[in-house]
Amino acid sequence: MNNKYALCFITNTLYANGVCVGIYSFLENNKWFDGDIVIIDYGFIDEAARNKMLSMYDKLYFKKADDPRYALIWDRSQKFQEEENKKTDHRSVYAFPYIYKIEAFGLEGYDRVVFFDSDLLVFDDVRYLFDNDYDFAVCRDLWGDNYTMPEAWRRPGDLINSGVMSIKSPSKVLFDEVMNEAINFEKDDIYMGLCYEQDSICKFFDKKTVRLLSFEYNFPQVLFIYRDNLKVTTQKIVHYYGPFKPWKQADDRANYINSFYRDTLKRVNEKANKDFVDIFYIATGPYVSYFEMFVLSIENFMPEFKKRIHVITDQPERFEGYNLEGVVIDVHVQTDLPYPIIPLCKNYFIQNGITDEMVNVFYFDADTIFLEKWPAYWDWFMECLNTGKMLFANHPKNYFHPYEIDEASQAYIPKENFSTSVISSFYGGKATAMLDFCKESCSLIKNDLTTHEENGQRHYIPPLFDQDYANKYVNMKSGEKCIVRYFTYIDWFSDENDEQHSLEKFIQQKYDISRKFEKKNMK
Repeated sequence: MNNKYALCFITNTLYANGVCVGIYSFLENNKWFDGDIVIIDYGFIDEAARNKMLSMYDKLYFKKADDPRYALIWDRSQKFQEEENKKTDHRSVYAFPYIYKIEAFGLEGYDRVVFFDSDLLVFDDVRYLFDNDYDFAVCRDLWGDNYTMPEAWRRPGDLINSGVMSIKSPSKVLFDEVMNEAINFEKDDIYMGLCYEQDSICKFFDKKTVRLLSFEYNFPQVLFIYRDNLKVTTQKIVHYYGPFKPWKQADDRANYINSFYRDTLKRVNEKANKDFVDIFYIATGPYVSYFEMFVLSIENFMPEFKKRIHVITDQPERFEGYNLEGVVIDVHVQTDLPYPIIPLCKNYFIQNGITDEMVNVFYFDADTIFLEKWPAYWDWFMECLNTGKMLFANHPKNYFHPYEIDEASQAYIPKENFSTSVISSFYGGKATAMLDFCKESCSLIKNDLTTHEENGQRHYIPPLFDQDYANKYVNMKSGEKCIVRYFTYIDWFSDENDEQHSLEKFIQQKYDISRKFEKKNMK
């Protein structure tokens, strides 16, 4: 196929994930595609959503929908709605944001444009949508097969579903013609009343030659719900229109078909966030003073990655004013957290803060600074990270043995099971591994916090708090963790047995970061 073609969507921030799923599944099943992807922006796409869509494809562009005639359509649809609301069995006359679909008819410079709604999933090759000779190709709507449409609402001809449209040679002339049809649309012309843009497009093409495509190109998700044992077989595109959105899960009967969407969204998030690392950082009281040196040295941690720092603090004003390249600081206010509640509860904060967007997640103590590591170290570190296991740092001295010997605590480690000590100032890994660790740790802590002297049980919190629970996980979970050696230095542990080179390098880098901190404050 040598023609110039494009795939087109409209969206807002709420449906940006849907667009990403549509793009990802389309490209996954249509390796031949090298055209443009155009996103119609009608003014409600935030920066994060925009960047996520841009990460899906190199030749992705945004086009503003700013034709002043949309205001006329808005006024007209509002008038229709006011009239409908006076009726007992009134219908909803939706015009926005769906009416912006007609922008696809005006994308000049392409031999063919295919429009997708932002709530569909591509299962197969759809080259035919781009490589046909019809002026306009579209699928019939579910209601067009007269499933439940009231007799009074039926009109001659076929109803279309504008979720998938194939448009030959879009132009300003064609756009103006469709726009004028929408502006002059009469309420009696509304076939279903649910989709203003769909009905106006249908009316425009009603007297023209239209190729009605097979349902395979725009298969309604609801049929998987209402038809027993229906499976994905020959369907090329599944359209999730109606109330059973995969991100809402309104009905258990939708589990089967919605699982395909969720699996694809997971891969979308991995692709969009593969260059990011999310870091949880808790700093309250005097510990907020450490953040300057932490954030100024963070470029030394996983240096090829962009950083998102999720700060939990009682002093949010202390984290304002930073503008560092490749670093986003997200502040969450939390008050009344006295020690030792903070170390005991930090995994609750992390567990509640992990989202589906995150891929690589780590925690660091507030008083951490990052030293430079040689490139080969990070190659090895990434090998560890990509195992999918939790990463912990061995304790620099490894001489707390065993961490917890009191059987009354959930952190108890039998002596025969103890093999290594880790430090809880750092841990992390893939988001799924981090979430599993936090859930298990929180469960142990909850038991110790709520178990009292009843039936011979005692309420017992181990002396090293969260670190004891981390060691319980490490020593009792064979094969589910990876120990990152030589990752952590503790300056108050340095003695004559330390490797002199490592100690000198540590002191020099700490001095360099301090100077960087001083220069920033002098500006």
